[in-house]
Amino acid sequence: MGLTAQSVWFAVANWLALWPIGPAGTREHARREEFRPVAEEIVIVALIVAGVTATLLLGRVGDPVASGSQRPR
Repeated sequence: MGLTAQSVWFAVANWLALWPIGPAGTREHARREEFRPVAEEIVIVALIVAGVTATLLLGRVGDPVASGSQRPR
């Protein structure tokens, strides 16, 4: 339900923001938009590394062998 509400809100907000922009406004916005692929790629790689690291740490915390405890016999 939350994902649906978020998607609908995103679509409505974009429609409300972009509908009034005419051809001149689109041209002006397109020319002033900054495109920096290097900065974006650095952020993406950092987020991937953080996600993999968190996954590995969470897997290690839940592993009884890694924490030194043994199963009772």
